[in-house]
Amino acid sequence: MSTPEPEKTPRLDLADLVFGIVMLAGSLVVLLYAMALPPSPYDPLGPGAFPKALSGMLAALSLVLIARVLLRRTVARSETSLVYGVEEGERVPLARYLLAIVLAAATVAYSALLIFTDLPFLLLTIVYIAALGFVLSGRTPRDLAIAVAVGIGLGLATDLIFTRVLLIELP
Repeated sequence: MSTPEPEKTPRLDLADLVFGIVMLAGSLVVLLYAMALPPSPYDPLGPGAFPKALSGMLAALSLVLIARVLLRRTVARSETSLVYGVEEGERVPLARYLLAIVLAAATVAYSALLIFTDLPFLLLTIVYIAALGFVLSGRTPRDLAIAVAVGIGLGLATDLIFTRVLLIELP
């Protein structure tokens, strides 16, 4: 006769807790910058409306994540790893970490080019999305064609939404 195993108390997931705290801090930084924007004479909502709404949503989701971790509620775990080709318990190859660093650097470069140059938003966005799509794919000629098509589609859609629907001038 076997004895039943004692119930395990769910462990505190430190990575999720740290992530929630960092995202909450980031949302507060965005909120502070949005509140510091000068009012617009032509827009009743002002230029800070979108960043304020976005930071509010991010803060709310961050608080939900933090509460779930502190209440030791499991945050959803998938049966497969989000890192393609890495099984549970397997070590992540160094190339995956380098890929993450390259993608973060590309995002910083994209943002810097938007802010500090006169290059058009549409061109930079198409190149950025296509490059990220290609790097994250299997890197075949077919993947390149798909990444470029997705880059053009998303770039155009984003540009049209901001300039035609939201009436926001883009660089």
